[in-house]
Amino acid sequence: NNFVSEIKGLMAYFPRAKGWVMDCDASVGQVIELEKMKQVKHFYGGGGTSHVPVFKEIRKREWNPKVVVCFTDLYTDFPNNKPPYPVLWLVPKQNHAGDKVPFGRVIVMQS
Repeated sequence: NNFVSEIKGLMAYFPRAKGWVMDCDASVGQVIELEKMKQVKHFYGGGGTSHVPVFKEIRKREWNPKVVVCFTDLYTDFPNNKPPYPVLWLVPKQNHAGDKVPFGRVIVMQS
């Protein structure tokens, strides 16, 4: 719920932003256009998290994002290689695995 709130907050702050939201545990469940987030009722997944499929999906679709924001508790597998775009890891204030990531920047949510 916190992550969905953050996404909606970002959408309100950047109303012209284009992008996608992926839900992923050990595989990508959905890829949703940012503009359609208001219609999403359910996210898939739970347990056993890996961000490797997220970065593979970005490569597969040949996207060239300006930034990738990952909402996570950091209990995850990371790709071996740093991607060619900035990555932000948005983590909850409580219940996260520290701030050690192989690339990108960790931002701790204050709510």
